[in-house]
Amino acid sequence: MRRYFFPLAMFLLTALTVAKYRSIVVFKNDSREFTFVVSADKSAMSGVKSKLENYTYQPVEDEMVEEGLYRLTVRCPPDKIGLVKGMILKFSGE
Repeated sequence: MRRYFFPLAMFLLTALTVAKYRSIVVFKNDSREFTFVVSADKSAMSGVKSKLENYTYQPVEDEMVEEGLYRLTVRCPPDKIGLVKGMILKFSGE
């Protein structure tokens, strides 16, 4: 039994990696572009942008509209946009 542990563990890790990769590909393929206007300072905006990029696996574009006001362009699937809105509100309020 002991000699099968390592190959079994490696097979399980490989299967989990493939499943996660497929879910990321589906997430990216179903994504649409959404634009938000957020009021935050520059340091808070870089944190928001970084966290959104980690969540969506895609680059997030930010553009300064005026001092303290940024336009964020995020790509994500329409069924996940509520989560992204919530994240933006939560992170920009920090």
